[in-house]
Amino acid sequence: MNRYLESIIDYSRAIELDPKNSYLYFSRGMSYKYLGQKEEALKDLKMSQLLDPYFDLPKIIIDFLEK
Repeated sequence: MNRYLESIIDYSRAIELDPKNSYLYFSRGMSYKYLGQKEEALKDLKMSQLLDPYFDLPKIIIDFLEK
């Protein structure tokens, strides 16, 4: 669990430097997902999808979390 918390901090810092990188939002969203923080995960996954509509994986995870 500690690694997911560390990764969220690292991804957050990276997002500050590159706020249009959809993969950073996706990765942070997945860390939130593994910690059971569904709302935060959905927020980041939706941002990832918005930034890169051709990146299909966020949509699959969003659909799974919203069921």
